[in-house]
Amino acid sequence: MDDGSTDEDSLNYLQQIKNMDPRIKVFHKENSGQADTRDYGVHLSNPNSKYILFLDDDDIIDDTYLECAYWTLETNKGASWAYTDIVHFGELEALAAARFDPEMEKRVNNIVVTALIRKQDFLQVGGFALKEKGI
Repeated sequence: MDDGSTDEDSLNYLQQIKNMDPRIKVFHKENSGQADTRDYGVHLSNPNSKYILFLDDDDIIDDTYLECAYWTLETNKGASWAYTDIVHFGELEALAAARFDPEMEKRVNNIVVTALIRKQDFLQVGGFALKEKGI
């Protein structure tokens, strides 16, 4: 999902990824912020998709992340999403490990966006439903 990038290298890379497999789709839209772009991408996704995963261009996931998250949701039918601790790399190298606390989540979002989410649950709550770019 391209959110209005003007970086030719990024746009060329997206085209290369698209050419790797006919199932890969690349969509382009005017920049409207991360939340709105994610909502838009979910609505364009395959109607038969059971899960969605947001992965930003500066994120790296472990080789087994999707497998582990998938089995976590498959064996915990009441869960809507699965996520892990994150490791910051580059200038800031640190481990961010936060236990899920619903009361704290009402005040501070500690869950990484790179979570595997049940698509029907995401749609049921209206997605992110934010149009603001600065959030």
